[in-house]
Amino acid sequence: LELKVEQEVQVFHIVQEALANIGRHARALRARLILDKNDGAYEVIIQDDGGGMPAVAPASGEGVRAQRGHFGMSIMQERARRLGGEITVGRSVGGKGTMVRLRFPAAKTRSGVSA
Repeated sequence: LELKVEQEVQVFHIVQEALANIGRHARALRARLILDKNDGAYEVIIQDDGGGMPAVAPASGEGVRAQRGHFGMSIMQERARRLGGEITVGRSVGGKGTMVRLRFPAAKTRSGVSA
């Protein structure tokens, strides 16, 4: 990927947090990291084959995001916003495990073409 240094730092920390969460919580045997560029945007996908995240009812105030001392998801979301992108979290393909997907626009080069 052709990233600016600031982008590299944000992507590194997002991937680091996602992999740390897999190590701490997922009980996974495997993790996969996919880096891609499509339609002028970069995509970083981190998947595992673990137990998956608990279901969270949006209005309930319960679950991973609301647990005291658990700031990883909100920090990853803030880092994605700094990139002009977004983080989505859900089930991995096949329904087993968790998938974290970061998508953000590719930077324009001096020639105006997406890097």
